[in-house]
Amino acid sequence: MATWPSDSVWSPQTHNEQIYARAPNPAEFPEVPAISKSYWIREHRLDFEEECARTSLPSEVDVVIIGSGITGATVAYQISRSQPDLCVALIESRGLCTGATGRNGGHIGRPEVYHFRELAEEVGVKEALKLKRFGQKNRNMMVEAINELEAVAEVDLQLNGTIVVFETAEEKEEFVADLESAKQHGHEPEGYLIKETSDVLSVRTPPFTATISIDTDAVRV
Repeated sequence: MATWPSDSVWSPQTHNEQIYARAPNPAEFPEVPAISKSYWIREHRLDFEEECARTSLPSEVDVVIIGSGITGATVAYQISRSQPDLCVALIESRGLCTGATGRNGGHIGRPEVYHFRELAEEVGVKEALKLKRFGQKNRNMMVEAINELEAVAEVDLQLNGTIVVFETAEEKEEFVADLESAKQHGHEPEGYLIKETSDVLSVRTPPFTATISIDTDAVRV
């Protein structure tokens, strides 16, 4: 089960012992890492999960899906829509969506064009654009599924956007270069940069020049 690493584990991996002195970092889980659970898993348990755990595995199935994270859940959902007559078994060693999928919102808010130039050099501009748009498509499919399942009230997803704070002015400059390169190749970004110093100070961050970016539709840049 995924856990947020401690400072002593994470800092050496970044080769920068002072990384947390420059930017806020997510709070570590207050529980024992090996058994910690995110808020929505701990406070909003699935009513049918225990029933699923007690159910014996069928002797024959048409499709076996290993893992109930966002990938496995999406495959199961799409099969149920396109081929409802198939017998499908979803195999999970722990709880439904209790791994990385149940701990973060990376499948909704993600960096829009970070490292675009580097990615384009590795796989080509066309593939780089497809990969960067994949997150946007994934977000849209999730919203569509919530509406189709009439689960808006239960999910309580609010598309209010996100704010990204750059750690350094150099990081901001790299991002701007990636953004301009992506735009030159036909990408239309959803987010924009905040340049006013007053806006920077209003969220209590160091007054770097244009170091904050904000999005308009739950996708960060």
